[in-house]
Amino acid sequence: MGGARRAARVMTACALALCVGLAGCRSVPEPPSRPTHARVHTVSKGETLWKIAKRYGTSVREIQRMNRLQSDGIRPGQRLYLPVPKRTHVVRRGDTLWSIAQRYGSSVSALVRANRLSDSRYLKVGQRLTVPVLRAVPAQRPAATARVWTRSDPRGRSAGKPTRFLWPVRGPLIRNFGMSSGASHDGIDISAGQGVKVVATAAGRVIHADDSLAGYGNLIILKHAGKLSSIYAHNQEILVRVGDFVDQGQTIARVGKTGRASAPQLHFEIRQDGRARDPLKYLP
Repeated sequence: MGGARRAARVMTACALALCVGLAGCRSVPEPPSRPTHARVHTVSKGETLWKIAKRYGTSVREIQRMNRLQSDGIRPGQRLYLPVPKRTHVVRRGDTLWSIAQRYGSSVSALVRANRLSDSRYLKVGQRLTVPVLRAVPAQRPAATARVWTRSDPRGRSAGKPTRFLWPVRGPLIRNFGMSSGASHDGIDISAGQGVKVVATAAGRVIHADDSLAGYGNLIILKHAGKLSSIYAHNQEILVRVGDFVDQGQTIARVGKTGRASAPQLHFEIRQDGRARDPLKYLP
């Protein structure tokens, strides 16, 4: 009889121990599964959640939430999931999901998922896409001015000379070439309606087509024969890509007010071997 009681007590103790053990297991949070397209950071010695959050542009609370952390304590070698920043991209002519992903450090699958695209082959010019940024893209330091681009880039140069130029857009001149208000103005400003077509003044090759040069907004630079180049700034929309060859009179952009422009206009320059020339001496 006494043996049976002892056995019952042992079984009861084991059961209690098992229950306590299970309860203890439930109190410890399960390791988080990796969120879709999350970035991963490995903690280095001396790092804190505050330093990591500042580096990646997020918050301590968001890191804690994604990693199910109950406190601020972290250890070297620990892997943390971090939120993925998102950018917005407006589709331009010639864009593909692959080229957009390469530009922002994303992936085609991330773009498809973020934008719920049913068919990844088709994009529309003007379509707005949410772009999850999955990895850092090495920054390319742009040239400070259009002059640097037109002097240093050899693409499109030849010994010939264009026979004539066309007006890139029609409209009243609102600023001339030369000194204005104590500052040098390297081109002319032509007033035109928002979205009006901008055409290539002469046949040439596109050597620049983005908004990376400060003040110019959406900018296009074409190289022509005779070491000449033409510059088209403040565009609302760019319709060509770097490397494209364009014909004289071909539509390359639409008038806008990007950069330092306060109203719809086209800032237009003609340069020879990088030196600004008065466009009115070339235009009919």
